[in-house]
Amino acid sequence: MSIVSFIANLKEIGMLNQANVFLAPKRAGKALAEYAKIQASFPKLVGDGVHQAKLLLRYLMVIMPLAIKWELRLGTDEIEAKIFKVTCKFCPKGVGGAELEEALCPYLGLPYAHIGSLIGDKFYVELIHSDYASMLQKPDRCRIKLKVSPR
Repeated sequence: MSIVSFIANLKEIGMLNQANVFLAPKRAGKALAEYAKIQASFPKLVGDGVHQAKLLLRYLMVIMPLAIKWELRLGTDEIEAKIFKVTCKFCPKGVGGAELEEALCPYLGLPYAHIGSLIGDKFYVELIHSDYASMLQKPDRCRIKLKVSPR
């Protein structure tokens, strides 16, 4: 709630853009990965990069549930997460009450950085952009896609 309220406040003072919406959660994702390393609490990482990314995304949703309802779809070299908007706990519009015209989502940076920090020594993890945006929004859900490839 505090992150989305912060984002709503940035909008009110005219300082809201995708860069600051992406960077703060990205830093949080890296910090959560460091915490997981210290605690050795993340799942055993086996299988290919996509499978490992799936395990870490599920783990992240346990330690810090970003949405109540979400789905994963795995491809050969990508993982897609669908987040149902009414259950998202990070939406600046739905939770923070920000009047936004553009798709400014703090959700992107957190799982991207968390997963990349934990498997980045063996796999490249990158956001897949669609129509120049990392988040594809539909009326009822948003979609994030990550490409995972061997180093």
